[in-house]
Amino acid sequence: FIMLFPKELKHPLSSQDYFIKFCKEHHLKSKIINNVETLQIEKNKVYFAIKQQDVVNVVKRGRKVHLKCGKDFGLLAYNDIPSYDVIENGITSLTIDWEIMGNKAAKFVLDNTPIHEYLPTEVKLRHSL
Repeated sequence: FIMLFPKELKHPLSSQDYFIKFCKEHHLKSKIINNVETLQIEKNKVYFAIKQQDVVNVVKRGRKVHLKCGKDFGLLAYNDIPSYDVIENGITSLTIDWEIMGNKAAKFVLDNTPIHEYLPTEVKLRHSL
């Protein structure tokens, strides 16, 4: 299981720790790649992309070496977007309900009430895994 975490990524570093913890708990080999520019897609590997552009790059690099996403390698994206329904017959994603997030953000802005709440994470399972 390979997490793509470019050095310039503005994302909590704790995500890497939780990724490693998850992999250990589920007896999965894990690796974190910071230099996505040199990434080579390999058969029977699963890639976890946080950036949308990395999702596209993984699919394109797989095609260059004649590997098919969902068949020869797996791909998991962070934060669902509508195009993940159609890219490569569907990209599996980890996401939250963005409508709930938007409503809570609006309430914070309007009421100036601090919010400290974790929203449930949803897996949208599609053909990439």
